Order: sequence, then structure tokens, then C-alpha cells
Amino acid sequence: MKKTILLFLLIIGSFFVVVGCGEKEKPNESAIKSFSYHYGSYHGGYYDYTIKYEDDKLVFIASGANGVDLDIHTEIDKAKLEELAKLINDKKIYEWNGFARYDKDVYDGYGFSLRVIYEDGGFLSADGYMKYPDNYDEGHDALVAFLEALYK
Repeated sequence: MKKTILLFLLIIGSFFVVVGCGEKEKPNESAIKSFSYHYGSYHGGYYDYTIKYEDDKLVFIASGANGVDLDIHTEIDKAKLEELAKLINDKKIYEWNGFARYDKDVYDGYGFSLRVIYEDGGFLSADGYMKYPDNYDEGHDALVAFLEALYK
């Protein structure tokens, strides 16, 4: 009987370790090392934003396609990464981590891709095509406003 109970507890404990006890993602307090956000559609145009280090300088790269006239490659202040990290945490965009859903039946739809790499080795990765994580609209609008402010 004791062996059965012990085995049951081990199985239940393993389940919670694998599943993560249903906890949501938590904000990463480490500094951002690199960031990219791409979104758009064939008909509405594509936007591609990247923030990364090149030769110890922080650069912002923005480009567009399908009617979006955007071609920027400029150095930005490192404080912008702190603002971006705060935005990701304040808008709970970190909760998108692991989201990967696609509607394979739509051919001319809208998609997005987000990648954030942190200095502690952590990351945030989310992708969707005609499927979106909770609070996508609010998070997307905040990201776009932040990124557009870097060049407008």
C-alpha cells in the first residue's frame, strides 16, 4: 500500500513539474540583448523591426515590403532597450512566450513573429498567422507605437 501511494505521489509530482503547475510566464528582469518584431500581410504590407548590437553599438533596423516604404538603419541610445523591456513587462507581452498558432486555411492573412533574447540567456518567442495570443491587440499597438517613435 505504501509503495502504491509513493508511486502515485511520484507520478503526480512529475506531472506538475512537466506541466509547470499551470503557471503563466513571468517577466524577465534581465536586460534585452536583441529584439525583432515582424508583422503584416500581403495586402496591408509587411513591417520588419530589429534592435541589436553591431560593433558595440545599438542599432535599430526597420524595413517594409508590399507597399510599405521603410528602410532605416540607425544607432539608438541603449536606454531604449530599458524602455522596451519595461513595455514588454507592463503590457504583459511576455505572456505570449511559446505562442505558435496558425490558420492554414487562410492564404492572404495577417501574421506576426516576435523574438526577444535576454542577456541572462532567457528568451521570448511568439508566432501567429490569423491566430493571436491573449492581449495581442494591446501589446501590438504598444510595440508599434514604441518602434515608430524611434524613427518618426
